Amino acid sequence: MKSLALAAEILGGAAVVVTLIFLVLETQENTRAIQAQSYLALTSQLNRLRESLLDPEVASVFTKGMLNRDSLASPADQLIFGQLFEAAFAIYESAYYARQKGIR
Repeated sequence: MKSLALAAEILGGAAVVVTLIFLVLETQENTRAIQAQSYLALTSQLNRLRESLLDPEVASVFTKGMLNRDSLASPADQLIFGQLFEAAFAIYESAYYARQKGIR
């Protein structure tokens, strides 16, 4: 009877160890998937920003603002430049943070 209880206890302990190993592996896989998703989101945001610069008017405003922000005469141009610049900065800031965390 004692040997049967001991065998059951050993089997139960082994099941716990196998379950923990499975959970560790699943957590690692999930972490890699989240990292890949984060990288794709950053890439997508950067591509949308680049696409917005294909508009000649937007590209002109951005170029003027980068060369001399005071050259932007209208409030609308100042707003466009400010939003584009802040968006680019936020994307690169997120990319830097992701890189620091090992997301590639």
